[in-house]
Amino acid sequence: MVHSDNYEVGAIPPGASVNVWEGCIKLIQDHAGVRELNSEIPDLYSDLFNRAIDSGYVEEDVASIVKLLRENV
Repeated sequence: MVHSDNYEVGAIPPGASVNVWEGCIKLIQDHAGVRELNSEIPDLYSDLFNRAIDSGYVEEDVASIVKLLRENV
């Protein structure tokens, strides 16, 4: 997906958008809060996914995070 520069959801099945992944991470954060667990890792991913959403990658496959990381090199 990264090599072909094709970040459409489903380009390499199964796929899910950044928006879907952010929703999943939000659930993990919520569960961590309820169970009083450390949420450093979900918080890190949430920040990354939100940056991708803010950059316009909301409906692209989660692999599009690579584009975000390349922008900040």
